[in-house]
Amino acid sequence: MLPGASGAIDGLTGIKTGVDSKLLPGAMQLNAGLTQLQSGLVDGASKLSDGANKLNQSTAQLNTGAQTLVSKNGELKAGSNKLASGAAQLTQNSPKLLDGSTQLASGASQLSDGSGKLASGSNTLTSGIGTLTAGVTTLNTGLTDAKTKLAENATAETNAKKIASPLNITHQDKDNSPENGVGMAPYMISVALFVGAVATNMIISGTLSGESPKNRRDYLLARIGVNGLIGLGEGVLVYLAVHLLGLSANHELAMFGFTVLVAICFMFIVTFFNTWLGKPGAFLMLILLLLQLGASAGTYPLALTSNFFQKLNPWMPMTYAVKGFRQVISLTGQIGQETGILLAITVVCFILLSFVGYRKAKG
Repeated sequence: MLPGASGAIDGLTGIKTGVDSKLLPGAMQLNAGLTQLQSGLVDGASKLSDGANKLNQSTAQLNTGAQTLVSKNGELKAGSNKLASGAAQLTQNSPKLLDGSTQLASGASQLSDGSGKLASGSNTLTSGIGTLTAGVTTLNTGLTDAKTKLAENATAETNAKKIASPLNITHQDKDNSPENGVGMAPYMISVALFVGAVATNMIISGTLSGESPKNRRDYLLARIGVNGLIGLGEGVLVYLAVHLLGLSANHELAMFGFTVLVAICFMFIVTFFNTWLGKPGAFLMLILLLLQLGASAGTYPLALTSNFFQKLNPWMPMTYAVKGFRQVISLTGQIGQETGILLAITVVCFILLSFVGYRKAKG
């Protein structure tokens, strides 16, 4: 054996022993670990593939849900608007709700108070029924005693009359309207005065002589002076005529003055429209007369007339003439309002007549 061969053999033997005892088991463990790693990688790849598939499915569902959400965006917006509007209305109606709550509390308090009053009234009613029963008993006893005492008295004619008529009743009428003619007089006097004004303007259209006026003064005197004088005469004649027919007024002096005022007022109304419009004015006055016949409430109470005439009534001059005549003939004579209105109409028509007459004469 060569020198050193024994050491080499020992070294190889040691190497072999190391390989067999350490390297080979390590290689086997490494191989087993690689096998496990490969198995784990395969299993993880499978799970990763399944997770990717689920992720794809979830992504599709998420996309579908997003599209549905987008399609419902209008409804969601409308619902949000309704919610905002409802919140605004709730805020706006909060004071009313609070007020209603307060009223409800007040009503509950009143209901409680009313219940107490009802209970008290029930007790009072019960007490009153007892008192009424006692009173009926007393009345029955008194009537029985009266019957007994009456039977004991003499039943002569004088006693019978005293028993049948224990009181003397007197009656006095404050209103002077004994018959239908007196009741119709205010209406007929008013109609007569207005018809007289219309007739005067139809007959006398200029001067009394019929000649054309020479200047403005003659024209104004013919329209204002002559017609005013005729109106005054009509008032006096009508006043005398109705008294000759048997009429007597509660307030004679007031009736005389009111009759003259109505006559002059009607005369100036008709004269103004005739002077201003000519023949159309005369026709308009006839229409006014017809309207006043129905709207002045002279024949029937205003409530029995149509709604048209009821609305027209306050605007008719004859309405105040009829009311005034009723006051001075049959009632208390309170004609302040009627006199004021008719006097105002007279003044206005006089001024307008003077202006129109002046322009007519100038032309």
